[in-house]
Amino acid sequence: MLAHAYEYILAIAHSETLTQAAQSLYISQPALTKYINRLEQDLGIKLINRNQAPITFTPAGKLFLKKADAILTLQKQLLEELHSPSALQPQILHLGMTPEACSLNLPYILLGLQRKYPNLQLKVFEGQNNVLKEKLQNHQIDIALMAQTDPRDPEEYALAYLEEEPILLAIPQSFPVCRQFDLGNNSPLTPYYLSPAEVDSMDFVLCDSSLGMGQTARLIFQKHHIRPHIVMETARNETALRLASTGLGAVLCPIRTPLRLGLIYPMAYFSLESPLLTRHRWIYSLKKEKTSPFQSECIQFIQRLYREQSEMTVPVCQLLTMKKKV
Repeated sequence: MLAHAYEYILAIAHSETLTQAAQSLYISQPALTKYINRLEQDLGIKLINRNQAPITFTPAGKLFLKKADAILTLQKQLLEELHSPSALQPQILHLGMTPEACSLNLPYILLGLQRKYPNLQLKVFEGQNNVLKEKLQNHQIDIALMAQTDPRDPEEYALAYLEEEPILLAIPQSFPVCRQFDLGNNSPLTPYYLSPAEVDSMDFVLCDSSLGMGQTARLIFQKHHIRPHIVMETARNETALRLASTGLGAVLCPIRTPLRLGLIYPMAYFSLESPLLTRHRWIYSLKKEKTSPFQSECIQFIQRLYREQSEMTVPVCQLLTMKKKV
């Protein structure tokens, strides 16, 4: 009985009389009246006040009308998706991601894309920033998820915003600079501000300059005129932090890294800027190449995942007032 009910009720709502509603539906007024009478009988409740002009709805009728509008909207969206190329035809997306982003977020991206596009063939390439850019230029990947490490990137790439990521300075608590602070409330989520001048000439464990975090660290040093004493370079951000926690040196790292790694000895956490030092992560695509409608859909969907998927969102980090020991 509900096959035409939603459409008929909406037509009545948009008309002053049943006669006008019937005309808009291209049926006779007696046929519409008979249908509504049968609908109310089957539902066991009155929907329309027929003795008023223009027609008004009972409280139950108003609820039915609201739900009818929502149901027809969903039906329209379903039909559009069923007839869209992405739903009917196999689609291929070549996605590039940095190793740490793959480890953290690729499972959620994969599950989300598979649910939205059942016929999707997702090809994932894992690599560092320089390699991902090369793959984009050679059309081996369609889009790449990575942090911006070169101010000139917007000139060559189209950038779709993903997140703003705090960058922490982690220092072994045994270092003299840490002894001036009360570290009781210090953590990756509650770092203290530390003047860049106090870091100059400090021992550092750095990621290789080919890595995004390695490039980010060197940009920070350049910006704040810091001359680090580099005691070791590593090929992974996680390795750099673990080595630093042995007392080998300080390290710059994204906020998620110390939250998910077990460290050898405790570290103290700082920001070299106030407000908090951060970097931006984007979805890269070639500016000179127009993205396909499907690729644009995927970019927007991944952006929504980063906003709404709790496991993917950046942890809230609060820069605390410096607490020196008395």
